[in-house]
Amino acid sequence: MQKLHRTSIEPPECLSEYSHSISKWNDLDSECKALVRSKLVQMQGIPGTTTQDAQEYGVRCAYCEGVIYHKGHIEHFRRKNHRHFPELTFEWKNLFLSFVC
Repeated sequence: MQKLHRTSIEPPECLSEYSHSISKWNDLDSECKALVRSKLVQMQGIPGTTTQDAQEYGVRCAYCEGVIYHKGHIEHFRRKNHRHFPELTFEWKNLFLSFVC
């Protein structure tokens, strides 16, 4: 599993506009979701890459460290459903990109 350095990237401010007590993950608007994805790409990229392939496909899955060739899936490390960790639904520290087969 890839170690993520969350302090290097500021969390998207739009996440603070949502609360697990009144919103679900699917309520997140597309603009905010795109911003979250962009910040996760910055965090999960390969620092100092120089080859064209690494620049184009430098984002790695937080689970397997495989290359993400597409947008990837915004994943919740701790499950967000009502029985587990709903309070972490919109928490930056609980989000990362994963490879979707």
